[in-house]
Amino acid sequence: MAGISLVLALVRINLGLFPPTLSPESLKNQSLPLTGVPMDSIHVFLGTSLLVFLAIVSIMVTYRTFMDPPNEFERINQTHFLQILLGSILLFLIILSTLSILIGQGSTASILSEHHFLITQNIELIAIILIGNIITLLLGKKSATLFFLISSMIIALLPTSRYEMIVLPLIAGPISSSLALILPGRIGSLKSGLLSGLITGLLFLGMELSVKDPTVFTLQTEAIAVIATTLLFPMLENVAMPLLEKSLGLLSEASLTELLDLNHPLLREFSKKAPGSFFHSLAVAQIAEAAALSIGENTKLARVSAYFHDIGKMDKPQYFIENQSTFNRHELLTPRMSSLILIDHVRKGIEIGKKYDLPEIIISAIPEHHGTRVMQYFLRKSRDGANSPADFPSESDFRYPGPKPQNKITAILMMADAIEATGRAVKIQDASPARAISVIDETLMEIQKDGQLDECPLTISEIATLKEVFVRTLLQTQHKRIAYPGAKTTGIAPSWKPKDAS
Repeated sequence: MAGISLVLALVRINLGLFPPTLSPESLKNQSLPLTGVPMDSIHVFLGTSLLVFLAIVSIMVTYRTFMDPPNEFERINQTHFLQILLGSILLFLIILSTLSILIGQGSTASILSEHHFLITQNIELIAIILIGNIITLLLGKKSATLFFLISSMIIALLPTSRYEMIVLPLIAGPISSSLALILPGRIGSLKSGLLSGLITGLLFLGMELSVKDPTVFTLQTEAIAVIATTLLFPMLENVAMPLLEKSLGLLSEASLTELLDLNHPLLREFSKKAPGSFFHSLAVAQIAEAAALSIGENTKLARVSAYFHDIGKMDKPQYFIENQSTFNRHELLTPRMSSLILIDHVRKGIEIGKKYDLPEIIISAIPEHHGTRVMQYFLRKSRDGANSPADFPSESDFRYPGPKPQNKITAILMMADAIEATGRAVKIQDASPARAISVIDETLMEIQKDGQLDECPLTISEIATLKEVFVRTLLQTQHKRIAYPGAKTTGIAPSWKPKDAS
């Protein structure tokens, strides 16, 4: 698309450099016969150079857009691609219709019509850029590029449109959408809006310079366009993004940042009702974040998923070992009943997550981090109590309902959760590095042999990288501590610590 922009910009150069020699306007702009050079040549040169430069930048950005793999938010929100794209096109059509009514039917005087047209151009381009930036934040640059193309086609069908308005979105759009991703956050949105406004202004200035000396009105209009884009983009992002995320269950960088706050109402409730499970989640978050960083996954998503992965334990916290003090309630229950209570925390977690309007990708981590793993402790305990092999319980009775991890983040979460729980059970801080490596090896091998990673895109080399990170992080987070003189250990440690109940 940007290639077409460059070609049309070059056509504009020719139109600017070779004006009609017989028109009164061209004769008026001619210099003295001795020179034979138009007085406006410097403006034409500057304008066309600016247009060509921006077109080349747009081509490079568009090329990178289609060469780079999709980011995490692109993959997560892709199920709502048609809804967002069609909604954006409808919004743009409404803006065009409104402009046609308010500005398009203006005065018949030529100078006023030209002013109206210039204002309309600015509003149309600002609308395209702002809507495209929102699409970029939710669906990625490829979807935004498609929107820019469709917008240009819509403008081309308008009987009053000029060809520059077909070209400009294809130049300004890709550049602005890249800025929206490079500069995330509230301050970033201000910077992105300012730079997008400057690009808009430079494009129109280049168009004006390529054919004539811009008037004061033109410069004022471009300045207003820069200011409007700078102010409108942060406002649109802060208003539209939360609405779209809540209504469609979408995820963005801003919403992830909000969920990182440990003062989130759900996390505060979690820490009060199940403090042991809450601190276990914090430890898992640290391990998962380091693991995600090592293979280039979204570290914020890994940490947030870890924060909320065990919220279902709030319902019956006393049945989970990390929340117990001395008495173990499972000693009064059959293995089957114990497994049913523990498995139910997955269902309860999904229910709580929906109640607090957590994003779908965070809720999906609740069942996926357990996958369809077997509660080996209760299965063995149940089989040990069987009178004969015929009375052996089915393994499926002690499996979590699933699904298995569907993406790398939930796969990392499953491994981090299992390794952190195993590390506490075997007191990894007292073990040698060799023993720590052995424990982690056994845990990961058990997960792989059980086929829990079969449905996620993790590669063998990535699993090897994760293993190294797990060893390093676990040894750092559960290191030995100095025994201070006169310090006494109070309380009685539980005598029964099944890994499955963690």
